[in-house]
Amino acid sequence: MLIRAYQDRPVALAGIKMLNWEKNQDFIMPILTNLKAKYPWFTEIAEHKKKVEDNIAQAKLLKPGMPVPVVSYPDVNGKNIGTADYKGKYLLIDFWASWCGPCRQAIPKVRALYDLYKEKGFDVLSISIDTDRKAWIKAMDDEQMPWAQTLSPDKNKTMDKFLFSGIPTLYLIDREGKIVQSYTGYSTDLEAKLKEAFSK
Repeated sequence: MLIRAYQDRPVALAGIKMLNWEKNQDFIMPILTNLKAKYPWFTEIAEHKKKVEDNIAQAKLLKPGMPVPVVSYPDVNGKNIGTADYKGKYLLIDFWASWCGPCRQAIPKVRALYDLYKEKGFDVLSISIDTDRKAWIKAMDDEQMPWAQTLSPDKNKTMDKFLFSGIPTLYLIDREGKIVQSYTGYSTDLEAKLKEAFSK
């Protein structure tokens, strides 16, 4: 209501930034277009409009059935491991961090899936967005995850690439390298999709 009331003024941007861009893009894009034309000197409006446009374009690339982005990140020894290394397997990409409680709570559930399906062609790739390398290494030692562990060198770029703000974020990828589904937080739907895939 406040955004509508002040949609012709730059202050509307403050409200727009608090909205979920994905759910509200049809509402906010006309307002941003109008504000950018009316206040060309207000660079923050143009920057936010471009960010939303970039997010909309990226979201189309991350829909189920689309190829997973080709990325690779270094493991603890500096060896790059990436999404392209898992063609022919079902892959679960797990974005997490040492400081994230829900991430740590999800690890035993992911481990159970790994143990259940690893012999059938299932693997996991953990990508940490930690900025404290020592904390990341300690968390890996604590959790003893038996699959590949990598660390993003730029968490913001990684989060923009895969369009997430909360963790754990999980992407399930099929044998052809295409996105099956993504999840914010662990979901029992993931279990159902894997059961279906490996029962065929």
